[in-house]
Amino acid sequence: MLFGCTRLSHVLAGADLTLVSPDGYAALHYAALRGDLRIVQTLLEHNASVDAQDCNQSTPLMIAMDTLSANSNDQDTQQRIVEALIVPSTSINAVDIKGCTALGIATGTIIKGSEKDTPIIAASLCIRVIEAGQN
Repeated sequence: MLFGCTRLSHVLAGADLTLVSPDGYAALHYAALRGDLRIVQTLLEHNASVDAQDCNQSTPLMIAMDTLSANSNDQDTQQRIVEALIVPSTSINAVDIKGCTALGIATGTIIKGSEKDTPIIAASLCIRVIEAGQN
């Protein structure tokens, strides 16, 4: 299993990171959903696409934003995943099939956050997305 591999970099050398599951998830989507910072960073180092879209046209950044309140046990890690996914090539204005952008998802997280720190973290990530070019 890819996620259990201790030598992930060696596994990824030459791997086709454009492959997707039947629901359109690329490896970066799964890593963002799982909240695995190490795998996110390794995939990015191997040029995984930050703009890959699943069957709902969600990008890994959108999934990471949406997962922020769900992964409340480790919000610091989830915040670091979001920040890692905001790189110069990220299409910050990408829109999913519901018409949401990463910023829209983050503002929804502010409202629905179940943990007391979730709204504060989501708000700081909104600022980060805005700084990256969200209109």
